[in-house]
Amino acid sequence: QTCALPILDEDNLHGRLQLAEALARAGRADESAKAFKALADWLLKHDEIDDWEQVAERALVQDPDDTTLAHDLALHYVRSGKYAHALTKLAICYESGAVSAELLELSIDTLEALGKIGLKPTDTIVFYDDSGSLSATRAVWSLDVYGHKDSRVLNGTWTSWDAAKKPATKDVPTRAATQYAFSGTPNTSIVVTMDQMVKAVGDPSKIVCDSRTADEYTGRDLRAPAKNGGHVPGALNLAYSEAVDKSGAFLPVEDLKKLYDNAGIKAQDNQTIFTYCQSGVRAAHAWFVLKYLIGYEKVAVYDGSWEEYGGRSDTKIEGGRS
Repeated sequence: QTCALPILDEDNLHGRLQLAEALARAGRADESAKAFKALADWLLKHDEIDDWEQVAERALVQDPDDTTLAHDLALHYVRSGKYAHALTKLAICYESGAVSAELLELSIDTLEALGKIGLKPTDTIVFYDDSGSLSATRAVWSLDVYGHKDSRVLNGTWTSWDAAKKPATKDVPTRAATQYAFSGTPNTSIVVTMDQMVKAVGDPSKIVCDSRTADEYTGRDLRAPAKNGGHVPGALNLAYSEAVDKSGAFLPVEDLKKLYDNAGIKAQDNQTIFTYCQSGVRAAHAWFVLKYLIGYEKVAVYDGSWEEYGGRSDTKIEGGRS
């Protein structure tokens, strides 16, 4: 098949786009893919982003399985904090990659929330909650992914703070709003994709930690929207709640290490621990304990967790399938 190709005007976004699409129509898929990649590089270099969303979508129309362009652009805008609202539509364009669609959508809320309360990338952010640090650890993991340099968890939660009669107020502090932008590079090494979790089954270099309850692990407690009960084959179960005391404070490090060791979650230098739960929140709690309290270097969260894995009909499952 032949067709006339437009002359490339290297300084014209639409000229580049027309060439890439014409190559695709001519059946020259490899050249088209390269042209779209070159277009992505050009967009990022020149910061020409008014039409970036349209370009990404049109690239995916040519090859729905090639998410390279969308992925490159998405990482750029997560990192820069520019045009955050546009991430929502782009996130829908693909379901997997080094950064998941859910994380991209979450980044929009995160940027807006941090800016609204006047925070800056150089600030130390301390998170606390009243639910055993579930929300606090998820927040720290999220900011670690996006590249915020210094975020921490208040050990003991609000419950302990209040019980100890520490200073408290009902006043809402006011700070001038900022245009928060993540200053670091997204740390995708602590994010596990669906494909990576599937490949982890039977891989001796991976230890999979299921941080749900025992009933969820065995399939007796099936929670929507997952369609199947059970667990990832080979996954070891330790409920996140075992790591905190009644007040919500973390157990001493020695006790935490013994707890995870006894559950078989004990990584060697060449092993990586993948954590998951139902929706990624409890998994982030386990990630925080394993990485920052016990001290394992290679720990990552499967953000899609059981809602994604257990919602598929083509995944390997132990412990029952509905």
